[in-house]
Amino acid sequence: MVFKIFGGDDKENKNVEFLHNNLYGDWIYINNEYLNTFNEILEKTVKKIGIKRFENYFVEINFDDRLKNILYVKGFIESSDDRPINQFSFEHNFQKIMKGFGTANINFMKILKYCDKFYVFFNIDLMLKKVKKQKKGKLLPVLLPPSGLSLSEIPYEINDMFKKLIERNGNLNCNNISTELFESLAKIDATCRLVSNELNKAQLNDTFKYFSLKNSEPKIDIKKNNPNTFELIIYIPDFSYTTLVPLTWDRISQITTLC
Repeated sequence: MVFKIFGGDDKENKNVEFLHNNLYGDWIYINNEYLNTFNEILEKTVKKIGIKRFENYFVEINFDDRLKNILYVKGFIESSDDRPINQFSFEHNFQKIMKGFGTANINFMKILKYCDKFYVFFNIDLMLKKVKKQKKGKLLPVLLPPSGLSLSEIPYEINDMFKKLIERNGNLNCNNISTELFESLAKIDATCRLVSNELNKAQLNDTFKYFSLKNSEPKIDIKKNNPNTFELIIYIPDFSYTTLVPLTWDRISQITTLC
């Protein structure tokens, strides 16, 4: 599903944006010359190591307040090629290509094979001395996370992520979180207490739809333990494990493979 946010002639509106939902969650597609330049560096790197089928996704982008050519970028590359990705080769070629555009510091990089895909997760600081100005730049995906999650906190541990989602959207304080993930169903069990007068069940419903392939309504059960606490169980039908990839990165490997 695609929504156009800003209308008008593309020639006059270079920052036209779209919302798009895919297997990895919700994304806003933006046109930014600095991000486009960094994306080109990534594309050159991936092609240099022989990968042909890939997509770049961006999780968080921060610009320096004064110098827009100084960026902090988090994201991942998805490769559907059978060819394994060597991290040393990737980093070597990235830095080599980067020299033609500026300098970069790789804070984090991890390569993961999960199901039938290879993923390169990265967290990079860079200073671009050369920015490619394009007449019509490429629209690039930037993550829109579920309500209650912060891009700066990514990657999450799976149980901690669901705990934050429940607490921040349900007006709750919870512990003893457990998560069971199946091929088409997720079950989240938590012991909670209210921190306000009422459980925000509607907000929880809207939030956990994010993880459903068909945007299906979750089922929420409440079992009273005592006057102060209760057991909260959330069932997510048509569960899409791929929505966890941008939020948990390589930590998704901590759960049983769901493909």
